[in-house]
Amino acid sequence: MSTPSADGRTTALPYLTPERKDVPINYRYLTLSHCWGSGPVYTLRSDNLDSLKLDIPFSELPQTFQDALEIDSLCIPQDNIHEWAREAERMADYYKNAVLKIAATAFAPSDTGLFISRAPDVLKPLKDIFWFARVEKAPLNKRAWVVQERYFSPRILHFGKDQLLWECQKRQASEISPNALHRTGHRGEVRLSWHRIVEEYTQASLTYQSDKLISIARMTTRFQWILGDRCIFRLWEGTFLMDLLWYRE
Repeated sequence: MSTPSADGRTTALPYLTPERKDVPINYRYLTLSHCWGSGPVYTLRSDNLDSLKLDIPFSELPQTFQDALEIDSLCIPQDNIHEWAREAERMADYYKNAVLKIAATAFAPSDTGLFISRAPDVLKPLKDIFWFARVEKAPLNKRAWVVQERYFSPRILHFGKDQLLWECQKRQASEISPNALHRTGHRGEVRLSWHRIVEEYTQASLTYQSDKLISIARMTTRFQWILGDRCIFRLWEGTFLMDLLWYRE
């Protein structure tokens, strides 16, 4: 990857992999959103930090990591709870400030990869609920952390089960329906948006239940600023009685 210089040219970063504090402020980057899966995943730890600065063993990484080349399990030390807690608070900022998020939307384990073989006639025009089936109910979007990642990312490229799909603040589209859905008032009706997010979040899965409040904390802060309201255990003071209503599917 490279970073723009003052005269508009790009300058490659040194071979030594930089830590966050060493990355230039104007650095343009992509993020990756994926399911780890149940198998072993190569991770950053305190005992391999120095070696990973010099070289990342490409062949040992899951296929999705190799395909996307943006590696979150190698960005946060997985054996240092204090460092993890600090980085978890910044996670929304990392996704918000990225140029694009690559989402392994259709794939549950990270060793599946992003690229698939498909029949040549799969991209014929179809009239179906393609977005709901291929994105909303896809394996990746069943993860609770991904709800926050998706909300803050300005642009998302979804790798679906049979095609690429695109999502930004103005449009939801796919290869078969490039002009299918225009997003109007995506965050306009703010309280309704919050209720939708809570519904998505409570149906999603967490590997560690202790992450429940952490992984939605930055969204709460964001909505608190927009609404000018006070949040009490994820319920809003201005609509407290309505927020208490719930049902179980």
